[in-house]
Amino acid sequence: MRTTTTVLAAGLGLVLLAAACPVSAGLITLADGNSTAQFLTDSDAGMFAWYVGDASYLARQWFWYRLGDSGGESPINTLGAPTITVLDTTGEGDPDFLRLRYADDDLRIEIVYSLVGGTPASGRADLTETIRIVNQGDAPQDVHFFQYVDFDLSGYLYDDAVVIRGGNTATQTWTGVTVAETVVTPAPTRFQAGTFPHILLSLEDGSPTTLDSIQTEASGDATWAFQWDFRLVPGDAYLISKDKSLVVPEPATLALMGLGLAGLLARRRRNRR
Repeated sequence: MRTTTTVLAAGLGLVLLAAACPVSAGLITLADGNSTAQFLTDSDAGMFAWYVGDASYLARQWFWYRLGDSGGESPINTLGAPTITVLDTTGEGDPDFLRLRYADDDLRIEIVYSLVGGTPASGRADLTETIRIVNQGDAPQDVHFFQYVDFDLSGYLYDDAVVIRGGNTATQTWTGVTVAETVVTPAPTRFQAGTFPHILLSLEDGSPTTLDSIQTEASGDATWAFQWDFRLVPGDAYLISKDKSLVVPEPATLALMGLGLAGLLARRRRNRR
C-alpha cells in the first residue's frame, strides 16, 4: 500500500503528464485495490460513492464557492464544462488518479484526487485531494470556498456521529466504521458540523453562508463542511491539500455488529409497546 506522502508527490508530479489523457464529462470511476470512488463531474452530486469492498459509505462530497460578500454560493460545476483527466498510476488497469478543471473568465478551480486502496482483507482505503484556485480575471477577488461532506456509514440507520477537532480534522464513526479527513494545509477559516440537510440548504438558499465554527459535533444523519476565505490578485493561486481515510471492520465482524444492533433495536421496539 502506497504512503500518503508518495501519493501526494505522485499526484502533483503527474499533473502535466495527465494533460495528455483527457476524457469526456459525466460518470468517472476510480479503482485501486479494495476501493472504488465514483464522481458525476457535470453535476453538483460531485463525488457520490466511495466503496471499500462491496459497500459504499459516501452519499455526497462537493465544493461550492462565492465571490465577494453578497449573493449565494454556487457549486463549482457551474463555472463551465470540466476538463477531465484520468490516469492509471499503478499500471494495474484501472484509473486511480483524477484531475478536474472548472473555469470561467474570473476563476479556475482544479481538483486532483488520488485513490489508494488496500488489500481485500484490510478494510482500509485512502483518498488524497489537492485543490488549486486561480484568479484568472483582471481584478482582485475575495473568494469564499466551501467543501460539503455527507457520509452515510451505517447505510440505513442514520445514527452516525461526527466531531471536528482542531478546526481541520473531521472524524465520523458508526459501529466500527470510521472516516477521517484532515486538511493538511492551509487550515480552514471556518467549519461546522450538523445533521442533513441544514448545511446543504445554507449553501443552496441564495444567501451568503458563513459557517459558525461553533457546532463541532453532530449525531444522526451527520454532515460537515469546511470554509476557506481568502483574497486573490490577478494570476495568483490558492492551494489546499487534504487527506481522507476510511476504515471498515472485516465483513464477519461487521455482520456480528449488525446482528447485535438489530437485536437492540428489536428490544427497544418491544419496550415501546
